[in-house]
Amino acid sequence: MDICDRINEIIKHENLNIASFARKIGIGDQTVRGVVAMRRNKPGFDFIMKIVQTFDWLNAHWLITGEGDMICENLLTIRGGVKKTPRLKPF
Repeated sequence: MDICDRINEIIKHENLNIASFARKIGIGDQTVRGVVAMRRNKPGFDFIMKIVQTFDWLNAHWLITGEGDMICENLLTIRGGVKKTPRLKPF
């Protein structure tokens, strides 16, 4: 599974289509379509960062490498919502 497949998995997980996914992450529809549907291009750094910043449940390591699980292990369910636990403790 390459990064284009993993982005498609995120789209499916969120029950979105390409156009709504593109709007949600703030990237042009044709740019997203060129990566996930037509597979003409690989996503660049800005594309990947917008995905990671938009979906706080997403494991960035999985998105980039394909290793591990799509959903972060360090998520807590709080009042029906999902919140990331901090990775570093403050001083």
